[in-house]
Amino acid sequence: KSELLNVLRLASEKGCTRIRVVTVAVHLERAMLFAKAHLNTEEFSNKQIEVEFFASENVLTEADPWTYAPRVLHLFSTQAFRRNAFRELEGVNDFLAGRYAEYEAWRRP
Repeated sequence: KSELLNVLRLASEKGCTRIRVVTVAVHLERAMLFAKAHLNTEEFSNKQIEVEFFASENVLTEADPWTYAPRVLHLFSTQAFRRNAFRELEGVNDFLAGRYAEYEAWRRP
């Protein structure tokens, strides 16, 4: 969340109106929600910043399908990926329900 805020602030400082963010597929929805939340704050109310998101797995597969498509398919079929995707979905649900701040608080050292 804070990393994305830093990117948006930098874009604002540099006068950028379009930015592209590449992240792993399991983080995509949450990152999009964070960006929307940040852009809806007063800090960015008069800024015209458009954010476009890409899943890194798609970027790699489109760049070199022969090399990356089998790896991505294998990754998506693993138990670890399914577990992480489920946890991310829980985080998205918590964010939408207004419980994400509670989650963030217990993660801080």
